[in-house]
Amino acid sequence: MSATTITNSQLEVVKERLTAYHVWVMVLGVLGYASVAADSALLPTAFPLLSKDLGLDLSILGYIYAAGFISCGIIGMTVAGRATDKWGRKPVMVSALSMTAVFTMLSSLAWNVESFTVARTIATVGYVTWATAGVLIAESVPSQHRGWMIGCIPAGWGLGFGLSALFSGEVATSIGWRPTFLLIGALPLVLALLVAFTIKETPRFLAIKRMNSSELAALRQAKPSIKILFSSGLRRRTIGVSLFFFFAVWMNQLTSYYSIPYLATRGIDFVTANNAIAIGSWIGVIATVITGLFTVMRGSHWTLITLSIISGLSAIGLLVSETDTLIPIFIICMVLALALWGAAPNLTQEAFPTWVRGTGSAFASGCGWAGYGISSLLIQPMVSAFSWSTIWIIVAIPITLILVASIFITPRPQGRNADLPDF
Repeated sequence: MSATTITNSQLEVVKERLTAYHVWVMVLGVLGYASVAADSALLPTAFPLLSKDLGLDLSILGYIYAAGFISCGIIGMTVAGRATDKWGRKPVMVSALSMTAVFTMLSSLAWNVESFTVARTIATVGYVTWATAGVLIAESVPSQHRGWMIGCIPAGWGLGFGLSALFSGEVATSIGWRPTFLLIGALPLVLALLVAFTIKETPRFLAIKRMNSSELAALRQAKPSIKILFSSGLRRRTIGVSLFFFFAVWMNQLTSYYSIPYLATRGIDFVTANNAIAIGSWIGVIATVITGLFTVMRGSHWTLITLSIISGLSAIGLLVSETDTLIPIFIICMVLALALWGAAPNLTQEAFPTWVRGTGSAFASGCGWAGYGISSLLIQPMVSAFSWSTIWIIVAIPITLILVASIFITPRPQGRNADLPDF
């Protein structure tokens, strides 16, 4: 029996009608990412409380962000992706969620800035959940539903970030940041247990693992690695997707992680700023789902190009906003920044074939986390040397042009909602 025949027979589950199990896989993927987002939001939304207790300031905050995000990016690009293709999508996702949970809860015991930074850095490495959840869903659900179901993953970011912002603004001020970190940190652990005991490994991954060495050789199978991603057949895809992920996070960085210090310079108080973040995040949940549906109808390329341009225009609108329009336009910027990610996961799943999909997706998301880290190192010095307006101009014009160019670089799939390329 040929390798192709084996693959087709083992992948019938993906071609069947939508079932409750498919929906459950999507729900756990979304909620797993939501728990990570809630964890990620703890630091920026509870910053005033941490500043008072541990002596954090804005410059130190940038280094903590950078340490965590760059570490996550490096691990995602070099370790997590290869582990996903070697050992499976499910165990890597469980491990990533557990890492975030354990070290976030440990960070609640921090006694100084140094101990807090170490715990937060290791907790942030677990954010590779983002890429793994995308692969898990993409390879488990019917092709005709893949677009909107993967598009729901970033909705978890808005859901989790909004929950954490509300919790930090309304509850943490009463119970303190340490109990808040302990409670929010437990969420990823709950999701890790649910994934471990209720989700099966994807049929595409199992199909490849069951092939013998001669079948893999016949398909020109190679060991998944960063080097392979830059081979002649994959180079253009890797460059396009990686550029997009690296620069697309800048708008998210400004509207999520630096929103409170930015809004403070515009005269907005802490509680009002946190409420704006919560509102923007929860509207962003709806926006990302809608984006996923647009991806099904129009494809990820067209959707991402359109949203990138509109997002750049909204950044210009924020620059010229007055006091009474600042919060509404800020919320629009945040919603658009989140909506962009309703289509981005489909870009990575469609760009890479199955045998290297985990490696490619993790490399792309690693570039995204590295983008968060590099921007964390640059934003505060740029604010000090220039102004917040300068940063928003950079996001509005040159970065928007880079995003559009990177989408054009990435090859389109042969048809919308087509089966994912296996080999």
